[in-house]
Amino acid sequence: MSRVLFLADSPQRFKDQILFANKISKKGVDVVFFVSETVCDRYPEIIFGLEFKIINEAQKSKEVKKNYILSLLIDNLSDRQKSSIVALREAIYDSFFFESKAKKREEKYFRSLKNKYTKLTKLIAENDINVVFVNGDRHLGYEPIFLSISKLLSIPTVIPYMVYFSEKEGLAKKGYKALGTILSSQYSKNSQERFSSHRVDNRFYYPNYIANSLNRLGVLTDNPWFMGGGSSNIVCLPNLHMKNHYIKHAISENKIKVVGDIAYDTLYHSTLKKQTIRLTVVLNYYLDVNKKNIIIALPQLAEHKMLSWKEHWKEIAFLMDNVNSLNQNILISLHPKMDKNSYIFLEKKYNCRILNENLSDILVAADMFVATFSSTVLWSTICGIKTVVVDFYGLNYSMYDFLTSVEKIDNKKNLKKSLLRVLSSQVDFTCDWEMLSKEKVFDGNTTQRYVDLIAEVVKK
Repeated sequence: MSRVLFLADSPQRFKDQILFANKISKKGVDVVFFVSETVCDRYPEIIFGLEFKIINEAQKSKEVKKNYILSLLIDNLSDRQKSSIVALREAIYDSFFFESKAKKREEKYFRSLKNKYTKLTKLIAENDINVVFVNGDRHLGYEPIFLSISKLLSIPTVIPYMVYFSEKEGLAKKGYKALGTILSSQYSKNSQERFSSHRVDNRFYYPNYIANSLNRLGVLTDNPWFMGGGSSNIVCLPNLHMKNHYIKHAISENKIKVVGDIAYDTLYHSTLKKQTIRLTVVLNYYLDVNKKNIIIALPQLAEHKMLSWKEHWKEIAFLMDNVNSLNQNILISLHPKMDKNSYIFLEKKYNCRILNENLSDILVAADMFVATFSSTVLWSTICGIKTVVVDFYGLNYSMYDFLTSVEKIDNKKNLKKSLLRVLSSQVDFTCDWEMLSKEKVFDGNTTQRYVDLIAEVVKK
């Protein structure tokens, strides 16, 4: 029996990892977890009741004493102001005035990586791990450490497809701007020259000290703008369209496996009993059977630090006001980062309902799906559900431009009119289903493809 380790170091992906682990374990795969402090902080109850073995002693983060006045000032800053402060800090470290401190900064970070590396290598070896599932090969935290250990112990690393992998069009906006002046230190100049392939629009994916540390650890990705560009062995993708897109951007074809989305099996079986699910939703949420169901995946503008909380609530109100004016059943799906208690007031204000179920279990009950840029757009499209993507936030992502059935709205004045038109229209999904490889991956066998993949990489 193959033993697979899930590196659980992302709170927003943890629940998806558990669902995935349950699926493959039912097919005979032995699953264990390594749980980070940040995940412990977010889900202590789930971790306590987790049916899978946790190979480390899962602990909460150590409390760090904070300066109350400083914390208060920072918390009241807008995200734009916070970004400006971070940019200023990195610019200061890039200058020749702070060259020695920049080098010390690198040494401190590298030491922390090496200390964890030393402690965890023995732990991984002792637990007879055959495959490591990671969330990516460009993140920080424990990820680079596990990638490095896996290289040392010749353990294959796999990136499963759970959500859409952000690419350079969005990532570059958050990158670290190169100072590029006579004030630049030699340390900064050398780093930027060494990692020139990371430069996009004069921005770098990592600050200099992190890029240098990861390079010394042997796990710095060649292409941080695309998942799979690092030291992982396999990157899983949901369709052939995305595979060709990744190959075009220099991700090795040998690393790519088209297996589908891990949610596809649930979605597929849901489509087979669509009418039953729809009736159950109407009854459980006390909806009007004569009205259409609109499911909204609320944008996580504040949670993902795109907007301040004040601006976030304004945008949520605008969206809900417009959808509510359609006089249909409204169901709200919350992102894992969203606290339901913060959004519960919407039920009373807009006579809507917040879903208790996973979106993949209930999405087929929708007549129309409204979201921002999210993997769930692919879900609704492959299920043949009318889909609207709203973008009033300057994101301007193009990852779903190839989908002809999806309505993209970036002008607030057009929102209500566009929603009405989509809701009443007939949509042809034929071309989109071909682009999404529906016949190949939407068959209820995604989990089995992952099981087969595990067996394949272990055999090699």
